[in-house]
Amino acid sequence: MAEMSYYDLLDVPIQASTDEIKRAYYRKIRVFTNEEHPEEFMELRKAYETLSDAVSRKRYDAVLFADPESIAALEEIESSMEKEDYEKAIRLIKKEMLRNGPSEDLIAKRVLCEYRTENYSAALNQLSLLELDTQEDKEFFYFYSALSYMETGNAWEAEKSATKLLEVNPEPVHYQRVYANTLYRQDKFNDVKNFYNRLVRETALNIEHVHMLLDYITLEGIVDISANEKRRLKYAILSLPKSERERESILSQMIDYIHEQDYITLGHVKDICDLAEQMNDGRHGYIDDAIRDLRSSVAEQEHEQEHEGERGQRRQEAARQTPVYESAPREVYHAPVPVKDRGNILIAIILGIILSGPLSPVGGIAAGAIYYYFARAIWNLIGCLFLIVIIVALIGMFFG
Repeated sequence: MAEMSYYDLLDVPIQASTDEIKRAYYRKIRVFTNEEHPEEFMELRKAYETLSDAVSRKRYDAVLFADPESIAALEEIESSMEKEDYEKAIRLIKKEMLRNGPSEDLIAKRVLCEYRTENYSAALNQLSLLELDTQEDKEFFYFYSALSYMETGNAWEAEKSATKLLEVNPEPVHYQRVYANTLYRQDKFNDVKNFYNRLVRETALNIEHVHMLLDYITLEGIVDISANEKRRLKYAILSLPKSERERESILSQMIDYIHEQDYITLGHVKDICDLAEQMNDGRHGYIDDAIRDLRSSVAEQEHEQEHEGERGQRRQEAARQTPVYESAPREVYHAPVPVKDRGNILIAIILGIILSGPLSPVGGIAAGAIYYYFARAIWNLIGCLFLIVIIVALIGMFFG
């Protein structure tokens, strides 16, 4: 039965209506019952579920009745995508679209390829061609719309798409992160905080939420976070690990998070170190070492800032005690620094023209430019090589 089409399995013609498919299905399962023929029963059920749904049936028919050339083209497209040769995949997709029209599958594949090649406007154009018949279609559409709009700098449209995405399916953590990122892009930090608060209160948090919860910590100082919100957040993070492996993974993520952030305050580093230390509780020595190193770095930077503050205060005090005319800014003439290492530009031009023949015009220009900017180094190198030749010759004369 597995080699038969779904139409053959149910013994119905290709043009069969939904009612005909339903009657055929119930007729078949009376013969192939779940108790006596479980495998056949499951195949019949899958055939019925596919053919009784208009969207699923359309997709199934597209594959079932595809000509050999289309099947070969699809395999080549998928192979190119697996090899991350997205430019080639796009060319093949365009060719297949011209031959057979833009199917939903080809459109989705082209969206992925255009996005991977950073052609976000083209990805958005292709997304507009999709028919949002199923939840899967809607998730794909809103997810890549949000990502593409963010990359084009349109954070407002990205937020709208991400909001729709969470309405369709609020559970996936990467959907939640996309939504939070759209708010960050617009500096809507209070909205970010409120969203994180809802997650902490209403969502079953897991190890995938670590990054967002640490982002929540770093919001302090940008927005007001109450003592109750801090306690709830701390409890949420410490309650994340459900096994020792998860605990170790979360601790590693916390350490990596600190190192990966371009902008993070010393206070936030200390807060995350405190949480990591409490979660680790001496279980993993290398985590304790990493926390110790971070604390030492924080202490050094605080010490430097403290001394810089003292020096600043002393400079301000000295400025107050200095006569106005002494402390007033004065224009200082800075003589231009002589460029000693550059060569003669005429020689560089002649050299470039001469080498354009054996190399190429580009090679000649490059050679001339290299000589112009590094003439001294080049002549030093030639002098060293000449000296080495003379020394080797003398050694050969006396000891040969």
